[in-house]
Amino acid sequence: MEGGGAVPEMNDIAVDFMDMTNDRRLWVRAADARPGLDPIVGRHVVVGDEDADPRVARILMVDADGNLELEVPPAPSSPTSTCSLQPE
Repeated sequence: MEGGGAVPEMNDIAVDFMDMTNDRRLWVRAADARPGLDPIVGRHVVVGDEDADPRVARILMVDADGNLELEVPPAPSSPTSTCSLQPE
């Protein structure tokens, strides 16, 4: 996210899901994390922005500048989704 914008209270780290790679990874700056967050590799954090529902991500790496590589698992299927069980 540009400019280290405000992180909504429910999110540990502000992210732009449009920057996610095909393997579900994101890089974020330390400035995008809420104050007081201690980023530890392997820790799960809540990520999101004002335009998307929060998601859980795992911290994969913290570089020397404090930038974080995150992995965001796929969203679970909607419990209201339906499938056709009609015979063909």
